[in-house]
Amino acid sequence: MAMQHYIEDTRPSILNDRLKLNDDKTEYLFIGTRQKLSKISAGPLAVGDPQITPAQEAKNLGCWLDQHFRMETYINKICSASYFHLQNNG
Repeated sequence: MAMQHYIEDTRPSILNDRLKLNDDKTEYLFIGTRQKLSKISAGPLAVGDPQITPAQEAKNLGCWLDQHFRMETYINKICSASYFHLQNNG
């Protein structure tokens, strides 16, 4: 798969720049319409030692996104955390 070759090719430069690629926390997801996503056959990718499979939703820079670029998961998590803190501080 082209994505796996890209990861393998860029890994040395990432490590050379003293950046860390955390294999255990790596996720990937495809974003698109239902029609476009149905045409994609995505299998697991080897990122370092672990094999990763496409996620239904992923966190990037503190924001949760899903396959259709909606932020429902993010909003639900914010509401849940807000409710929790309101209940504990009230």
